[in-house]
Amino acid sequence: DYAKEFMERLARFNEVTIVTWQPTKYIETLTKLWLDQQEIPYHRIIFAADKSVYRGDWQIDDAPHNLERIARMGRAKPIAMDRPWNQRWPGRHAVDYKHILEITGA
Repeated sequence: DYAKEFMERLARFNEVTIVTWQPTKYIETLTKLWLDQQEIPYHRIIFAADKSVYRGDWQIDDAPHNLERIARMGRAKPIAMDRPWNQRWPGRHAVDYKHILEITGA
């Protein structure tokens, strides 16, 4: 899919922060290793159960509870990656990575 190319394009002109949650330090290490093996570019990674701690321009997620909290905290503009489970979330949705680039102007 277009994920790697999407991240490369974002990282070319923007500071890319990955905000994710993993249940253990071991899984966090595996996540970083996987990103490096796949050559996915990013500037930093934050492991946090509460993804609304991130401050930035945009934040992409698929979980309605994360999107709601991100919107409520106002530290970033949330974009829902369209999935069957988040169709009721009333905010901005993107159907794919190219759509995210259109929304953000990246």
